[in-house]
Amino acid sequence: MERVVHIIDDDELWRAVLVEMLTKMGDLEVIEWESGDAFHEATGKQPGIALIDVRMPGMSGTELLRQMDQARFLAIMMSGNAEIELAVEAVKRGAFDFLEKPCSIERLAQTIAAGFETFRIRYQREMERAEVFAKFQGLSDREREVTREIVAGSTNREAGDKFGISVRTVEAHRARIMLKLGLPSFADVVRKAHECGFAKSRGET
Repeated sequence: MERVVHIIDDDELWRAVLVEMLTKMGDLEVIEWESGDAFHEATGKQPGIALIDVRMPGMSGTELLRQMDQARFLAIMMSGNAEIELAVEAVKRGAFDFLEKPCSIERLAQTIAAGFETFRIRYQREMERAEVFAKFQGLSDREREVTREIVAGSTNREAGDKFGISVRTVEAHRARIMLKLGLPSFADVVRKAHECGFAKSRGET
């Protein structure tokens, strides 16, 4: 995964300072954004760390954080005012950390390093979740129905009665589902269905 840092700040001078500081840290791709609106409206943004100024014209940093896909971006909020309320609100909304401007290069480097490790783990888990979800979606219509029914707590007989099929047919579906998902037991199917969000999806009834 590329080590990308997005700087989202309306202060051009401060963006230049951050670029210089981040450049000294080594192998980082730094991308500048002059406003929260510009970042939010852009498409095809690379996942990475987002250094976000709290107070900006238009979309504020707090509002951007609220609308940001936090599976793809890890937010570090920044403000020229050391306001505890801002820090608390940012963390409640999912920010990884809160830095006061100006900050030392040592403090920034420590936060960026810790942020990338946290983001790597989070992003890897999200990619794995998406991969498993795609496998569930790749099941046949009936297999998805059977999976959701049993994940919801129905027995084989109850699932069979609901769909008008025999218990043996339900068992055959279960076996094919485990085979397609590459899981050793249906208990693992149930666990993965909950972990990846398939059990909560409403694509079929």
